[in-house]
Amino acid sequence: MVIARFGSIALIVAATLSQAAFAADGGSDAAARCAALASQALPNTRITLAQAIQQPGFTVPGTEQNPVVVQSAFCRVAGTVEPAINFEVWLPLANWNGRFQGVGLGALLGAIQYQPMAASVAKGYAVASTDTGHKSGGGDATWVIGADGKLNTGLVNDWAHRGIHEMTVKSKALVAAFYGNPARYSYFTGCSSGGHQALTEAQRYPEDYNGILAGAPANYWTHLQAGQIAFGLHTRIDPATDLEKPINKIALVHEAALKACDANDGVKDGVIENPLKCDFRPATLLCKGEDSASCLTAPQVKAVEKIYADAKGADGKSVFPGFAPGSEPGWQRMASIQVPWAANFYRYFVFQNPAWNYATLDLVKDVALADRTVGPILNSVNADLGPFARRGGKLIQYHGWADWGISPYNSINYFESVVAHTNGGHPEVVALPETQKFHRLFMVPGMEHCRGGPGPDTFDGLGALENWVEKGVVPEQIIASKIEAGRVTRTRPLCVYPKVAKYRGSGSTDEAASFECALAE
Repeated sequence: MVIARFGSIALIVAATLSQAAFAADGGSDAAARCAALASQALPNTRITLAQAIQQPGFTVPGTEQNPVVVQSAFCRVAGTVEPAINFEVWLPLANWNGRFQGVGLGALLGAIQYQPMAASVAKGYAVASTDTGHKSGGGDATWVIGADGKLNTGLVNDWAHRGIHEMTVKSKALVAAFYGNPARYSYFTGCSSGGHQALTEAQRYPEDYNGILAGAPANYWTHLQAGQIAFGLHTRIDPATDLEKPINKIALVHEAALKACDANDGVKDGVIENPLKCDFRPATLLCKGEDSASCLTAPQVKAVEKIYADAKGADGKSVFPGFAPGSEPGWQRMASIQVPWAANFYRYFVFQNPAWNYATLDLVKDVALADRTVGPILNSVNADLGPFARRGGKLIQYHGWADWGISPYNSINYFESVVAHTNGGHPEVVALPETQKFHRLFMVPGMEHCRGGPGPDTFDGLGALENWVEKGVVPEQIIASKIEAGRVTRTRPLCVYPKVAKYRGSGSTDEAASFECALAE
């Protein structure tokens, strides 16, 4: 008998067909087994497709403009959980690695994520994705308004947490039915909104996954969006504070930040390793005379200072942390993309008023309203990960220091809240190691939102998570690479927070081996 350690539905399956044999040849009746899933009975669920895809080069229908091509043979199963949560689970016909992976979405997106599914099924994972109950683009918030002009809380709940959970439970049941055994291990991976979904799983549904990889999590929705709007209030309302017009001075600020802090880790490489130790003062750029491309006016200095600082209401309380030195190249995208998107969030989720103007946002009253109304559904800031930890769950969280969309300090704030909760009256010297037994944070120098930026941004977080869950190999560091034109140009260790990478004093500064992880001085 094989018993699944994790799962909302206890799966006890007679192991009449060995997993090893199935993995070797896909099973002689793989296509028939796949087709049989069409009649699989699952609570509140209708299976709409169960098809064995055996030809290489299969292009997923509907992706022809941006083709998603799958080269490995798999069983494609689609279903709908009431009322309208569409999901798909792809099951390798051969060489299944015994693992199940759920993948997250981005922004407000309502669409199954075929690209990461294709990558995962090619590596042997049974993998699932969902539209979380609605269909929309990433920046579209209109779907939350019902025909009566009011908030459709059912859709909001499905998007915020229920959709991923239902996808997980139903997909894991289909995995067990197809292979004759449940997955040995289950993992969830996501960044941004997917990072929010990852933390939500750990907090609300701790039994769903053995391991969770949460990148740049948008887990504090009502405050995150207020913080992004605050960026617009700092730079877009008063023309005197505009950093782009009539002269774009963002590059000037970035170069000054690098000059002040780049070399703090012993290496001058265009990346600020530890912004927490960066003492950059925008006032050093204040124009001594006429405005020019080489200086900031007094209103611009104040705007930059506000961008780095916490967004605060009139009561002086912090709403959301500001951005880190090194994030400046992304400020244009912040202003042009994130601010309008955040305004749409408040416009539809909070006020249900398409005419609402973000310039009127009150960081005290309006954020409090958002916290009371949609905050309990959306925000995943519960510091109690005890149920997840007690089931043996492991959580790796990561965030790029140069993130221009979600402040990296938000990840630190959440991690430290977990440490404080774990504290239980003990000193932090005890609470930190206890927390790190199940939750580890890695800050990524020079990485922007989820990827990109001047720093090494390619790393195998899932592999580190699997080694931790399955082999007990605790991740002290993860090697990251910078890949340019298909070639690795730099490697660097990502260190478990609060440690940072320090140059040893010899060896190539483009080689990870020349660095060690140590506490910041």
